[in-house]
Amino acid sequence: MQAAEYNCAVPLDALGAFARKKIGKDQLLRALCEHDKWFVPIDVATAVMTGKTFECLSVWGAVSKVPAGQLYLFTDVEAGQRAAKTTSLGPYASPVAGAELFRHLPPSLTEVHVNPGSAPERSWFFGGDWVELSRRWGAAVVLERLLAGKRRRELTQELIDFGSFSTLRKPDGTLATAAGKGKLENPAMVFTAPDCCDAALKAGGAEAKRWKRITGSGKQLFTAFSNLGVDGLVLNPHGPGPTKTLDEAFCWGVVSAIAARDKSPS
Repeated sequence: MQAAEYNCAVPLDALGAFARKKIGKDQLLRALCEHDKWFVPIDVATAVMTGKTFECLSVWGAVSKVPAGQLYLFTDVEAGQRAAKTTSLGPYASPVAGAELFRHLPPSLTEVHVNPGSAPERSWFFGGDWVELSRRWGAAVVLERLLAGKRRRELTQELIDFGSFSTLRKPDGTLATAAGKGKLENPAMVFTAPDCCDAALKAGGAEAKRWKRITGSGKQLFTAFSNLGVDGLVLNPHGPGPTKTLDEAFCWGVVSAIAARDKSPS
């Protein structure tokens, strides 16, 4: 699948490419989570973006007639206006960052509809396990933006709390490494999102076909650091998420932070 056939900065391009089967679910979810101008029901928007003042308030009906458990999201004002012609939606706020939005989808949700009422190539619907998958994708993009320096937040705590790092285990039980990357001798490759792991498997060639993908939390990863036989970690060495090197001293700092937090009163 050729991600280059669409512009991830334009979610409508990604929706169209997905409808034409040019990209897969992970590429689509990345594009949606990286979109920062969502139109979202005001109650969800204020819960997701605590303390934020929104630039735009669109009232698409006096009250929402959207069925319970469903969330209608719009990539742009035109899509919202189109849907409001047939369904009373209530007030919507914008812009809402996709990463925070999907990361904090309400637990009561069973379905998410993107641009309902628009043409099939400009809309999408998902439910079931995909709702939780989109939450993990939102968390991944939040962390990636922190790694890339686009957000200001304590990196150590975000690394510990992140729930879905991936590594690659070789047949001998050791982790796949990126020798010499980031001026380290033998750092383990760690991935924030499925497409980042896919990129490493592709770069690994025939040998990588024998590697097994392992997923775990940041706490699990750093707690096991002393047993990994590496001198640090390199995140997303082959993209498409940002590449970040964590040297041995930094990793031990995270280990210490875990120990301190575990000892502190709950």
